[in-house]
Amino acid sequence: MKIKLVIPESLSEVMLVQYMEFLKVAKDLELEQLKEETIRHFCGVPLEYIRAMKSKDVNEIYGAINLMFQDEKKLIQEFTLENIHFGFIPSLDDISHGEYVDLDKYIGDWEQMHRAMAVLFRPIIKRDKTKYSIMPYEGTDDMAELMKLMPLDVVLGAQVFFYDLGNELLKAIPHFLEKKGKEVILMSKANSTNNGDGITQSINSLKEMCNNLSQSLDFLSDKRSLI
Repeated sequence: MKIKLVIPESLSEVMLVQYMEFLKVAKDLELEQLKEETIRHFCGVPLEYIRAMKSKDVNEIYGAINLMFQDEKKLIQEFTLENIHFGFIPSLDDISHGEYVDLDKYIGDWEQMHRAMAVLFRPIIKRDKTKYSIMPYEGTDDMAELMKLMPLDVVLGAQVFFYDLGNELLKAIPHFLEKKGKEVILMSKANSTNNGDGITQSINSLKEMCNNLSQSLDFLSDKRSLI
């Protein structure tokens, strides 16, 4: 039986669901098993066919796919899927609380990444020159399954964007906390002890947020080593 083996040339040819399924089986595999699962998931061929291939061909295909994942990941703001044109959230400063809560819940979990993408990318409903508006956020149920089919380069670009944004935030937080600490000292001298305690609690809360963000970024950093 002949099987047509198609090797993707870029991450734009790989669907999110392919990578999600790959991650479920790829953890802790030995190298030769990893090669097989890589080719099986990204080229769509049965395992028995891969094991019948020449070893040098397996190595070459694995190397080509692995190299594809090393390309620089950039934010891709628009893409089309099943005749629907999706756009990245135009302004993160204007993100709603519901969007934030859901994104925070899903962005670090590859099994829920399609839902994170349904928060970040929504159908474009209006365009004005270089600007566009997207569909109001009403949860992820309507678009989550469709997002499993979105190009992986769009997914990774968005995730790396948030990774880099988070790192910049982490760099800024110590300076912010230092400034706030000085304000607490001044206010505690001028005001009551209770006021000072309240501000101190706020700073401790910010420190906890910083620690949580740092842990999230560590998780994302681990996942950036893709194959």
